[in-house]
Amino acid sequence: MKNERGKRSLVNAVLLAFLATASSFAAGDNRFESWQQFSVSQNLDYNLTAMIEGENRLALRPQAWVHTEINPQLTWRYSPRYDFTAGIECSATKTLGVPQSNGYQPFLETRIKAYAGRWDFQSRQRFQMGTDDGAYVAMFRQLTRLQYRLQGFNDRLSLYIADEWFINLLSGQINENRAFIGTSYALNKAVNLELFGLFQSLSNNFGVSGNIPAIGCKVLFAF
Repeated sequence: MKNERGKRSLVNAVLLAFLATASSFAAGDNRFESWQQFSVSQNLDYNLTAMIEGENRLALRPQAWVHTEINPQLTWRYSPRYDFTAGIECSATKTLGVPQSNGYQPFLETRIKAYAGRWDFQSRQRFQMGTDDGAYVAMFRQLTRLQYRLQGFNDRLSLYIADEWFINLLSGQINENRAFIGTSYALNKAVNLELFGLFQSLSNNFGVSGNIPAIGCKVLFAF
């Protein structure tokens, strides 16, 4: 009984920490956002996985829709250490005072995975190019994620940190950086839930420069 109360207390502490962090950021930035994400994947023959990912972002002060994207993709699970993916990012973005922009950017990416005890490490490199509001775009994105599976909880609960930065290949400048801290919980073999906080730094992205804090959730279905 004490063990169960301890587990519940830890989960509650993590959630309260996210809410407190989000509240402190929101007090200083009118662009505080809420992100909702989903991922649905299906394993196929020949070590292939078909997946569709989606993301929706809402600005909370003032309340407004700011971004939506859908990413259909196909992954080749080359080995337990390496994945290769091809897909397309279809997005729509609305910034205050700027007309809505739509983007269509095919991408290729590699993912390197490593495991050590309860630690999981992933490094993803993505090249994407295409159009954004009619303009040509060429971008390199580097995502690094470190995850730790907590003892107990039947190995279902994990904590993670991640960082992703974007290099504009046309200008050679870093246009965006996203720093994440989150928790992941596996409901069962097919469904995983994530809660996260993030801090997004923009520089001349859609005419916007600044720092945008956000809190979000993600649901992952894998079959």
